Amino acid sequence: MSEQEQIAMGLKEPFSNNFTNTKQKLAKRFWWMRLGLFSSGTFWFCLIISVALIYVQYRVTSDNFWLMPDQIPVLKFKQLQSSRFISPRELRYAPIFSLALVVFNVWGLNKIFNNEKGVAVILMFGMLMSNLFITYAILKEVFIYA
Repeated sequence: MSEQEQIAMGLKEPFSNNFTNTKQKLAKRFWWMRLGLFSSGTFWFCLIISVALIYVQYRVTSDNFWLMPDQIPVLKFKQLQSSRFISPRELRYAPIFSLALVVFNVWGLNKIFNNEKGVAVILMFGMLMSNLFITYAILKEVFIYA
């Protein structure tokens, strides 16, 4: 098909050209995702598991909020009686804290990944383990009273 026939049909360029142009624009926009951190399988593993744990924290705290007593004994090692207990409303801040932990870790990992890969991997697993322990603590406290 010649260019004149395409112009006569109202097509200025073939669809494949339009697809290629869009693909190139997206590749230019997201160039940073091809660099070190976002191409790491360890990063994606830790990030997906952490986001899943945050979702579990949110669902457990929101579904069982009304079943909780007025005061929950979370801190068992404090000597002062007033600092041992928290309210269920304060327990609902744990997913927000975990999400902030993930966001700051991703930001920090993005800065250091290309220079210090060993430290970055330790931070990734630290992020995963801290979210795992926060989720465990929430599940333990909620399922005692639920």
